[in-house]
Amino acid sequence: MLPMDRFDADFHGAADIAVSPDNYAPLRNLADIERMERVPFEARARPLSSFGLIRRGARLDPTKTALHVLRNGDPAQSIARVSYEDFLGNIICAANLFRSMGVGEDNAVMLMLPNLAETHYALWGAQVAGIGFSVNWMLEASQLNALVTAAKAKVLIALGPADGFGIWDKAQRIADDSDQIEHLIQVSALGQADPDALDFAAALKEQPNTLTFKRAIRPDDTAIYLHTGGTTGAPKIARLKHKGMAYQRWANSSMKGLCRCDVVFGAGPLFHAGGICVDSLPCFANGMTMVIPDPSGFRNKAVIRNYWKLVEHFGITFLNGVPTVQMALMQNPPLGEDISSLRSYGGSGSGALPAELGRTIENVTGTRVLVTYGATEFTCNISMAPRDGDPRYGSSGIRWPYCQIRTVQLGADGNILRDCETDEIGAIVVKGPSIIDGYLSATDTASLFTDDGWLNNGDLGRIDKDGYLWVTGRAKDVIIRGGHNIDPRVIEEALLSHAGVALAAAVGKPDAYAGELPVAYVQLAPGANAGADEIADHVRGVIAERAGNPVDIWFMDALPQTAVGKIYKPALRLDAARRAFEAALAPLATSIDVDVAAHPVHGTLAIVTAPAAERATLESEIDAILGAYAIAHEIEWVG
Repeated sequence: MLPMDRFDADFHGAADIAVSPDNYAPLRNLADIERMERVPFEARARPLSSFGLIRRGARLDPTKTALHVLRNGDPAQSIARVSYEDFLGNIICAANLFRSMGVGEDNAVMLMLPNLAETHYALWGAQVAGIGFSVNWMLEASQLNALVTAAKAKVLIALGPADGFGIWDKAQRIADDSDQIEHLIQVSALGQADPDALDFAAALKEQPNTLTFKRAIRPDDTAIYLHTGGTTGAPKIARLKHKGMAYQRWANSSMKGLCRCDVVFGAGPLFHAGGICVDSLPCFANGMTMVIPDPSGFRNKAVIRNYWKLVEHFGITFLNGVPTVQMALMQNPPLGEDISSLRSYGGSGSGALPAELGRTIENVTGTRVLVTYGATEFTCNISMAPRDGDPRYGSSGIRWPYCQIRTVQLGADGNILRDCETDEIGAIVVKGPSIIDGYLSATDTASLFTDDGWLNNGDLGRIDKDGYLWVTGRAKDVIIRGGHNIDPRVIEEALLSHAGVALAAAVGKPDAYAGELPVAYVQLAPGANAGADEIADHVRGVIAERAGNPVDIWFMDALPQTAVGKIYKPALRLDAARRAFEAALAPLATSIDVDVAAHPVHGTLAIVTAPAAERATLESEIDAILGAYAIAHEIEWVG
């Protein structure tokens, strides 16, 4: 039997989460969203804490499998099967362990862990004892040290010695260098261990599976810290509240029609809002089953190769993944596997999904991809294509209940001047129950909101007459590679540290797989003759993280500048897109020109000029090649 404690007071029965998707009212358009809003959010989403939600999900059937944990996407290489009774018990033991180590409600437990059962025990247990802080373990030690300092973390839990990860060495250096880390814990789930370090599994066995301390979680309490910034740069630390996470559980469940019968992958990184608030919390709060295919998730190519076999073996019901994963799956399509367990719709996020890719997935699998719009600052998603309506591939769907999304024109002071007209591009500003109050740093928070409280995270977009949101670009200077944010300033500083570089700018170029890849434009100093290879080698010596290194370095006699002497990056982004599309079309070996320009509706439009005499053979090929990108294109036939 599951232990009883004060969280049972929040258990209101399972009726709202244990129903079939067929019992949900249709979700087709904004009218259906407005109908749902007649019931207050707080009445729908209780309990308003991550632990209360997981406890409720576990009580639905304590003997049911919460987790299947595998290696290399191979069911024969199973590490563990965890029942809900054991899952919840280990979370409670973790909370007791962290509290015994001095973690209070305002203290953080920092996690450097890949996808394992133990990661979930630590992540959710930390939110009972205090605050969870799961970080990108692929960051450099110096960046991780800065995060430890900013979060004032008392406990660091990390993967022990394990081939292919290198986490434990970093964790030891961080603990040695930090005056704040009081306890270093290793997770030895992958078969290796440091004999001199405290082992997480052994420590959990010493703890009772009922809470040993009083903890009344309030809706506005911070549940987790999540850092933005991704693979390079100085990340901001967002404060995600229990109330916001409860909203994400309810909204993701309701908008997608999830129920206890669903079986989902747990392959998204657990230092990302998507992996935590979209993949994990709805799963456990609804009493569903999660399959962790490998500690590296979808980053392991073997998982992609075995994906459809896993769908067949475990009866996976929801096709979900970032566009890079979706692209890889279409390059490894089903080969006779039984994928009939999949719903007729799935999800995608963390970047624009090319319309052609969405149609390909639907044709191959019978699954419509419902694209979402989300961000760490939103505690993840706030809009999605309606599950029973038009997916409108290329858009990010309609707003979710209780969320407000506007496109506006901003003044020089960052405040709202007016609302945009229908289909007019402007800054996307938002409000809603899962929007964060701010970052851990007051300085970072200062520029996040307008004076009247709308969050502006720098995205640009338009809203059509039916309320569909179309994200067209970004006002902020960031490169998104496969869902990870890259700060171009880090690349530029590395370039400028080369003696032969006078000016440098880093931007993202479109990529059919990663969404964007970092590229650099360089203006050499007078008399310098450094080549691209020399500068690239120099940058690699400064930026150790591979994802942050530019894939191309292009030289210009003079970088474009504004009237006040700032490098004009919009022109460089258009040029990078032109170069990317020209390279993609080059195999067609014919006379094709590409121009990429700003567009009042699409944001950016690629215009391809091709010979009319070859239209019959070229049109479908051009559409197929450029359809893999999120940028819209048109073909002009000449001659």
